[in-house]
Amino acid sequence: MVMLRVERIEVFYGNVQALRNIEFEVNQGEIVTLLGANGAGKSTILRTISGLIRPRKGRIIYLEKEISRMSVEDIVSKGISHVPEGRRIFPGLTVYGNLEVATSSWRKRGASIQDELNNVFRLFPKLRERMNQLGWSLSGGEQQMLAIGRGLMSRPKLLLLDEPSLGLAPKLVQSVFETIKTINAQGTTILLVEQNAYAALQIAHRGYVLENGEVVLHGPARDLAANENVRKAYLGG
Repeated sequence: MVMLRVERIEVFYGNVQALRNIEFEVNQGEIVTLLGANGAGKSTILRTISGLIRPRKGRIIYLEKEISRMSVEDIVSKGISHVPEGRRIFPGLTVYGNLEVATSSWRKRGASIQDELNNVFRLFPKLRERMNQLGWSLSGGEQQMLAIGRGLMSRPKLLLLDEPSLGLAPKLVQSVFETIKTINAQGTTILLVEQNAYAALQIAHRGYVLENGEVVLHGPARDLAANENVRKAYLGG
């Protein structure tokens, strides 16, 4: 089943065109990765899907309904959660506060969030230990755990992950990608933007390669990993 379908979207920043006729699909249960150099348009695609940017042309269809003109809040309530590049931890909130704030799209007054917290803490045990610590005071790796955990607290069907390994030590990178696999195995579909193309292709089912705001190549992850041009451009030969 196709969960997300992006149909020929075009996006501009002022008079500068960032995306040109972008088309792709994400099937339910998949991990799909978007690959490309800095400035290729990967993050812009995620921001457009989550409603932070409006496409000038084209449509975004999610679960057979168009969401191209919906508000961010409505998109979240329909089951799309965006974990942005740079973590964007709320500095004045504790770890618990950062997690709790993400439940506003579904939580009724006084309702328990313990089940969601327990799920996040199973994935990231360190967050339980840091629950009363201010989010900004965590290490880089712990902040990334918190950012992903916050994304999961909104009960997403589709999780948009933007550069989850950025700035992390190699050991932590491996841990983050293992966690992404676990989240997917638990039933969450994932659209992944990641500069570490090798790691992304190791866990993804399919991928799309972008250049200058256009999709120039797509296919199963294993085929992209074996593609000579992809290997030279993104996998170090």
